[in-house]
Amino acid sequence: MRSVIDRTKSPFRFENTWLESEGFSDLIKAWWEEVQVPGFASFIVVIKLKYIKERLKIWNREVFGDIKIQKHKILGMINSLDMKEESLALVVMSFCKEQMLRLNGLRLT
Repeated sequence: MRSVIDRTKSPFRFENTWLESEGFSDLIKAWWEEVQVPGFASFIVVIKLKYIKERLKIWNREVFGDIKIQKHKILGMINSLDMKEESLALVVMSFCKEQMLRLNGLRLT
């Protein structure tokens, strides 16, 4: 019998940027020690990892916000800057062309 995978939940992804956040390792250590579970070592590890996973999701939202929204905003800003750069380049090229035509006109007379 095949197991059915629940596709409604997105998989947990560890973000490397978390490691750069000040106090991150202390948070993990504190969360690990918060959970006191009786049982076999493998069971304890599973429960603690699930607990840390949930805490990380909350912490990530509070500290970093919604990454998808931030990414969308930043890409919008980049597109806006690209458009301004293209527009400015056209203005500069037009200006240079006018100056060259003026210089050429002055040389001919």
